[in-house]
Amino acid sequence: MEKLISFIIPSRYLENVRSFLDNIEQTISDPSQVEVLIKLDDDLPESRPFIEAEVNKRPFDIKYIITPRLEGIFSVWLPVEQLFFMSSGHFIQILSDEPRFKTKHWDLILQKYKKFFPDDVFRLRLSSMKIANYATHYECTFRPDSFPIYTRKWLELTEGAGNCWGSDAYQQCVAFHFALGPGSYFNFYREGGHCRDVVVHEIEMDGLEFGVGVSPEDQVVRHKRNLKEWNRLTSHQMQEHFSYLARRMYCYMWAYTNQIKEFKLITKEHRRTISIVDREGKELLEVSYAVQRLVVYSQNLLRKVLTLPRIKASLMFRKLILWASK
Repeated sequence: MEKLISFIIPSRYLENVRSFLDNIEQTISDPSQVEVLIKLDDDLPESRPFIEAEVNKRPFDIKYIITPRLEGIFSVWLPVEQLFFMSSGHFIQILSDEPRFKTKHWDLILQKYKKFFPDDVFRLRLSSMKIANYATHYECTFRPDSFPIYTRKWLELTEGAGNCWGSDAYQQCVAFHFALGPGSYFNFYREGGHCRDVVVHEIEMDGLEFGVGVSPEDQVVRHKRNLKEWNRLTSHQMQEHFSYLARRMYCYMWAYTNQIKEFKLITKEHRRTISIVDREGKELLEVSYAVQRLVVYSQNLLRKVLTLPRIKASLMFRKLILWASK
């Protein structure tokens, strides 16, 4: 049975999980429309009895996995992917254990957004960054929309939430290339580019800020890992990967618009293209997901040169806070 929404939450803080479940129970109109999928760490012996008790007493479905912690937050994408494939929601929201709904009966509002676009390729933005625009691919990494609500079709076409501990940054990069359209940076008129980010004002949440209450030591570690991950996400290899995922969405939408019921998306890596092939094997459309190397390399080089002093100053400031807190 399809649920209205699936919440995916990796956590090791059981009281935060309990508080989130309380919030869902207190604010929802129809509990049968919701499921919560939770990842807990196996180094906490109290995890299993806690979650089993919650499963038995809550009016909505709870699914869970208890797995090794590995690198903690930096490897959180692994259980998130696993939980996504266990989910059944029409909408998917990937959260930390801190956000809470402020709007009562938010599920009745969310229900109105089903099929907002008939092809079901879109996402809903609720955070303080919900009206932000992005001029460069680098912006997507450090100021993405926090915890958007995706349609299942969006995440299926992007092959899951992504191999990044910040799925919001990963998917923001996909949305950026989706807006560029086929031809990437050389598509000057943005032909075939799409913006499917829907701003939602009626549903309010708090706790959408990232890393609240993190210790000074962890802040330094996270900042260093952030810089490393941002460099990876802005590399040409990853930018072309995001373009590939965006072109999958483009092709699906083209097939939907042209009322093609049965088709396959075929990737030709040697040509860096995606094709729509009908059930008779006829190729109906081929689009390139190639990204111009010179544009990405030059933007990355300029950004690193101009932001290096700021990065060094930020690290020094965080280390100073760490020293002062001891």
